[in-house]
Amino acid sequence: MHEWLVLPDFGALAHGHHFAAGAFTVALLQSVIVACADRLARRRVWRTQFPPRDPSRMWAELRQLRADCATSAGNLETAFAQLKEKAMAHMVERGSSAHQLERLQRTLEEKLSIIDMLERRKAELELLKEQHLLELNRKDEELRISSEALANAERTIVLLRGVLARPAAALPLSLSQRVAV
Repeated sequence: MHEWLVLPDFGALAHGHHFAAGAFTVALLQSVIVACADRLARRRVWRTQFPPRDPSRMWAELRQLRADCATSAGNLETAFAQLKEKAMAHMVERGSSAHQLERLQRTLEEKLSIIDMLERRKAELELLKEQHLLELNRKDEELRISSEALANAERTIVLLRGVLARPAAALPLSLSQRVAV
């Protein structure tokens, strides 16, 4: 009846549970130790920086801080003046760069218009070239046909000369009779 009051048998737990419980305990102890060490270190630093019993050290540190502030203010003013000079130089440079950029843009626009015109002229020349090639092909075909007709005519003339140069006796009888009639 009171069995739940009895602690469970630790041997029945898996080995992984034993390891996890041990690791958790070690991590917890380490975090407590680290937190305490950190707090002690902060207290030591705070006590050494501003000891309440030494006002002369506090005044010396105050004077040193004021001197550092004055020096850093002077350095800041010098750095600001140098930055201002550099900014002005960049502005002057950008102003001249802007004029150069405008001039370059105008030149680029002119060159683009010239390129467009040249491309149009090139397209027109290509078209003319194609037209001339077609005309040449047509003329070549006409010349070929004419040369074939001329060659046929020359062959016919040679044949006719050969026929006319023969004597009438050499002609076959049926042909000579036809010529006589």
